[in-house]
Amino acid sequence: MQYHSPSVQRVSTLAQEKDSIEQTIYHQQNKDHEAQSETIRILLVDDHTLVREGLRYLCSQQLGFEVVGEAVESGTAMRLVERCHPDIVLVDIHQSMVDAISLVRCIAQTSPDTAIILLSLQRGQQHLAQAFKNGARGYLLSSASFAEVARAIRIVHDGGTYVSQELASTLASGLHSAPLADGFQKKRHEPQIVDVLTPKEIEIVRLVAAGMSNKEIADKLAYSEKTVKNYLSTIFQKLNIRDRTQAAILALKQGVLDML
Repeated sequence: MQYHSPSVQRVSTLAQEKDSIEQTIYHQQNKDHEAQSETIRILLVDDHTLVREGLRYLCSQQLGFEVVGEAVESGTAMRLVERCHPDIVLVDIHQSMVDAISLVRCIAQTSPDTAIILLSLQRGQQHLAQAFKNGARGYLLSSASFAEVARAIRIVHDGGTYVSQELASTLASGLHSAPLADGFQKKRHEPQIVDVLTPKEIEIVRLVAAGMSNKEIADKLAYSEKTVKNYLSTIFQKLNIRDRTQAAILALKQGVLDML
């Protein structure tokens, strides 16, 4: 039987403790990295200090939300978009819708991976349609609860689109008359969803238009997210469109959401 002195045993114990601590630190670092990778980086744009402070505080109470910047006007907002690369730009519109649409267009062109959500008092179909056609991915009324704002942020960040349900029919009507931005030009022969897609593809388009994310669609249909993405790629190709936002716009315009 081999004998170890107390000092040797103590060294062995310390070595084991060191390994355990290092392993704990390693796992914690991995968790921190995962948490950081899941963080939704948000830029707030509003000319009212009180509103920005309120949104910043409410975002700080949400797990996974991080406010990376605040802007009072469009020029500052664009500089922060280029510097901070936010995932979401939350724009609260109080006055000029024209300026807001211009900002949406600039962000969409400068930082395509950044999604824009508008908070507005405007319910008019022209305003709503213009916002989406120029690159917005979400539109809520300023009267929305923060719970709805948080849900919209998560859905849009996950690749979905979001519009307050009470405004969905308004958006569908406005799409017929609002001028189109670059990249959304109307095709001479616009594909009809019910004619070119299979029943399953139509179902997925309906869910996209309803504002559901890929994960939510996958859960609802008992598919993997990869399967949903593959379906969407096929749908985009058949409809000659680029992304989910255009799919949602087309579905709303053609009344596909009413089939839900």
